[in-house]
Amino acid sequence: MRCSMSLTSQRFINFLEIGWKSILPKHIIFLTVGFCLFNFFCSGSEKSNLAPPARVVIQSQDKEVLVLVELAKTREQKERGLMFRQELEENRGMLFIEPYPKLLQFWMKDTYIPLDLIFIGEDMKIKGIIKNAKPQSTESLAIDRLSRFVLEVNAGFADKHNVKEGDAVKFLGFTVE
Repeated sequence: MRCSMSLTSQRFINFLEIGWKSILPKHIIFLTVGFCLFNFFCSGSEKSNLAPPARVVIQSQDKEVLVLVELAKTREQKERGLMFRQELEENRGMLFIEPYPKLLQFWMKDTYIPLDLIFIGEDMKIKGIIKNAKPQSTESLAIDRLSRFVLEVNAGFADKHNVKEGDAVKFLGFTVE
């Protein structure tokens, strides 16, 4: 018995002296790759979304304008909105979705970029537009008509694309309940 313990102890000592040096680099590589993959799949910037972007098409007088949008459906998504964003790419925006038409109010608190707010009714027609909403303002922004959706885009978007009240809107790549 004593001989086998001595042999086992000797193997352990050999492993400590030599074996860890050959195993350790493999473990470091494995852990590093695993950590990088974890960060790639689990970290999310404010803009990241693994789902394909939803699309809103505005049919203005003479053309269709495509906007890639992030959807704000939950209370948390609606409260955060585009807050803390430093920029918004051209023809990108956020679509706020309500379960039923109502008088909607917004503000620009902690929103660093000027925006156009396009209010859309359940009939998929633009009900009103608030242009060039001032960043970081706590002033209440609303129109006097019922809306179910609000599309936030960069300030100047409505003028640049000749978007007007009454224009038709289509949603592509997602459904609303």
